[in-house]
Amino acid sequence: MTAYPALRLRRTRAAPWSRRLHAETVLTAADLIWPLFIAEGQGAEEPIASLPGVSRWPVESIVARAKEARDVGIACIALFPNTPRELRTDDGREALNPDNLMCRAIRALKDAVPEVGVLTDVALDPYTAHGHDGLVDGAGYVMLRMPYEIKDLFREWLREHFPAKEKHVISLVRSLHGGKDYEAEWHKRQSGDGPYAWSIGRRFELACERLGLNKTRSRLTVAHFKHPVIERAQLDLFAA
Repeated sequence: MTAYPALRLRRTRAAPWSRRLHAETVLTAADLIWPLFIAEGQGAEEPIASLPGVSRWPVESIVARAKEARDVGIACIALFPNTPRELRTDDGREALNPDNLMCRAIRALKDAVPEVGVLTDVALDPYTAHGHDGLVDGAGYVMLRMPYEIKDLFREWLREHFPAKEKHVISLVRSLHGGKDYEAEWHKRQSGDGPYAWSIGRRFELACERLGLNKTRSRLTVAHFKHPVIERAQLDLFAA
């Protein structure tokens, strides 16, 4: 019997023209979005060490990149500004500046290459000193949780990277959950239970007091949740 690739049981893929005719997915440059990173400055690009082959560009260079996108058929670019650190504040006020880095880049792009779409994100993390995507007035924490297969993965990770600490860490984790790897009970699975869990919780409370967090935070309650009233289990498909 003839072997692959001479024999292909999917006959519609036997010839290039047939593959093109029956293709279910077609990917072109018009389906792509090019992410571009903006920085203050003039002329030179700024390579991003954590993203090999990717750079931050000043506004005038971003315009040149957008023209490249237009020429190859890319319909849209996404912008990510690197706001100077001296302009980042706890309240992200630079986001309100009509002449901030992002606004200047958008105006330059739409003036020079109006046919290319510009995708932006409603986010505050480029403007906040703490780097969070929002204003920080509250804080919370979740104790380490290891449901289902996560417990095996976590043990394997400990064994690989911290073999000398594996037994001690697992012992502390189990002390949070009544001697088990995980406790699914409501009000316990997020924060744990026992002396060690209390100690961590108290440290967190003191840190929030020192930083002025959670001053107006309301406690969550399920008192107002009600089961929906269902008159019948299933609608009658043949009702008049």
